[in-house]
Amino acid sequence: MLPSDDNYDSLQSRLTVQPPYYAFNRVYADVHSDGIYGDFIPEQPVVGEHAAISVAEAGRHVAILGTLLGESLTTDHGPSYYLAIEADVSGADEPVLHAQPGEAMTAYVRCRKNTANRLTVDGKLLYKNKALLIFVVSYVRLGETQFRFLYRDAAMPTGTAIMPVMSPWRHPVPLSMLPEIHRGKLSAKINSHNPQLCAGHFENYPMWPVAIVMSAATQLITTLLRQTFYSELQYRIISANMRAKKLLSVTEVIIFHAEIINHQAGDVNVRCLISSNDGTPEQVAELQVNLIIHDRKECAMSNFDDNFFLFLSNINPEISATYNEDRTMLVSTFWQDSVDALTVLTEIEKEYGIRVPDSDFANMDKMTLQGLCDIVRSMTSGTA
Repeated sequence: MLPSDDNYDSLQSRLTVQPPYYAFNRVYADVHSDGIYGDFIPEQPVVGEHAAISVAEAGRHVAILGTLLGESLTTDHGPSYYLAIEADVSGADEPVLHAQPGEAMTAYVRCRKNTANRLTVDGKLLYKNKALLIFVVSYVRLGETQFRFLYRDAAMPTGTAIMPVMSPWRHPVPLSMLPEIHRGKLSAKINSHNPQLCAGHFENYPMWPVAIVMSAATQLITTLLRQTFYSELQYRIISANMRAKKLLSVTEVIIFHAEIINHQAGDVNVRCLISSNDGTPEQVAELQVNLIIHDRKECAMSNFDDNFFLFLSNINPEISATYNEDRTMLVSTFWQDSVDALTVLTEIEKEYGIRVPDSDFANMDKMTLQGLCDIVRSMTSGTA
């Protein structure tokens, strides 16, 4: 039997995962099933993914909520350490591309299988009651004594480092690129031994969270795709599988090798192998991703809200801004004809009182859609 909502605060205090890695502001029971919900505000940057939240961050919160569910099901008195060893994720409904800054999302988990040393949960990432992603996460459960023995070399007592008050994951993971001579492949490493990057995971044992390692892997995948195809590329992850063999201490060097396995039209399969130590590499994890590359024009259009398209339709009243096909026509009109583009930017000057740089006018006939959209977005947001 799951605890009542009032008891989740005391249950959270038993977790070996703590803030800032644990970032739920509310956890509550599902009255219709043996599952729990957790509300959080996304904080990690979305790099390359055509979505309101990265798959890696969604996996982070779902996996943490799964450990809380596991603690509610165990009869052990001491704390348990849950090590995620495999996760499958797939898209559910149509993706949500925009969410207001500071707006909450919700993770949901329910138990699929629970034994003395294993736990598997089904999870979802929800936004305004709409399922965006579906997860299956499997863990190994270790008792405190067993964990401390296995990872005794990673112990770093509290007091040897000052932990940050704010989350360190508001910025991309620091990757250093490695030389790679093969097209369709790219390598990088994390060579930072700063325990602040593992804050809250775990106390006195700063270990790299699997979800953060996967976030770094998707950063490298984004760089690989943009080098292979085009620099403004965005993509949507359709499905992914993560397998982890070993928990990594912050003292270890992590090496990433990303490779495009195959691609046909806009469908791409990418694999990222993750190993530790420069001298004798040992594969410790693997990420397989199936994704769809989005059209350049579609990606550029997604940068704008409804008010922008209404503004364009006022300039060109022959085309409405009601439907997506109309919006595509609006963008195409001033993109393909430099005169129309000049008209749009001139009208934006009048509307917002912002001067378009002369260099932008001079290069209008050579400008890409993304470049033009960047100018318009910066002007309409008042940041030019």
